[in-house]
Amino acid sequence: MALIGLTGGISTGKSTVSKIIRSLGIPIIDADVLAREAVEPGTNAHKLIVKEFGTKVLLDPENLNSGLNRELLGAIIFENEEKRRLLNKCVHQYVFRSMTLLLMKYLLSGHTCIVLDVPLLFETKTDRMCSATIVVDCNESTQLERLMKRDGFTEEEARKRIGAQMSTEEKKSLATYVIDNNHDLENTKAQVLALFQRRILWSRPAQLQLVYQLCLVAMLFSILFL
Repeated sequence: MALIGLTGGISTGKSTVSKIIRSLGIPIIDADVLAREAVEPGTNAHKLIVKEFGTKVLLDPENLNSGLNRELLGAIIFENEEKRRLLNKCVHQYVFRSMTLLLMKYLLSGHTCIVLDVPLLFETKTDRMCSATIVVDCNESTQLERLMKRDGFTEEEARKRIGAQMSTEEKKSLATYVIDNNHDLENTKAQVLALFQRRILWSRPAQLQLVYQLCLVAMLFSILFL
């Protein structure tokens, strides 16, 4: 059994790698998707965010059941590290709860490999419960070009966004494996298949019992205290 952590810098191609892995029939727990679900109107995280940041972060400040103005909220936390930590505090506990329940579901269903797709894999120490970790990498110029095209940023804005994260070089130094996403899709796919089809990532099976214990403790904590 393998519990694999997948991460990478913004616009390095992590989503592409995730799609390739999913096409192999391997379940992926996507922290970004869980985070979006966690802040839907009416959820505890949504209420906490409104309480801490005020109704100005809602699409309709006059309606407490309105969705979040993600662009405004993103601008607030990007310029203020304290606000960023506050937002993470509001959301991460609920993301972790959902992640834990999904992980238990897949484990009990008999899956021999599960992937945790987590942008802040190392920052949140989630890598500690993984049997191996993968970082998706590309060169800076490609990363800048992709980010500017995707989000409509100027080069200066894109560089600031990239600089606000843990550097890809630091992530690579912590990773078990690195996927080089500087080339075409077929090249990236070949690298992913080499890792998963040859079961290279199953190299630390001794962690199986630890993973089960961590999941059980986390699930009980989530159910009892969150």
